[in-house]
Amino acid sequence: MSVASFFAQLHWIDWAVLALYFAFTLAVGLYFVRRASSSTQEFFVSGRNLPWWLAGTSMVATSFSVDTPLVVTGVSRSVACWQRLCSRSSGGARRS
Repeated sequence: MSVASFFAQLHWIDWAVLALYFAFTLAVGLYFVRRASSSTQEFFVSGRNLPWWLAGTSMVATSFSVDTPLVVTGVSRSVACWQRLCSRSSGGARRS
């Protein structure tokens, strides 16, 4: 399926949801740009006055960043490979 045919299949409600999402994101971004440009403390810690839902959303979004799946996959692979190597070199754990 090409990109053009995918967009052609979207219903008007899909476009409305996308437009509302982008408008909300832009509004939040513009609000915090003005706030953050007032001082260094506002920029880094939002003046220590951020709504709980926005701080939580930021933390969740950070945990779903691009590098997180790569790091988790790498750690899982290295731990699993290390455990397999240790169990083979020591004869493995055998149950009786």
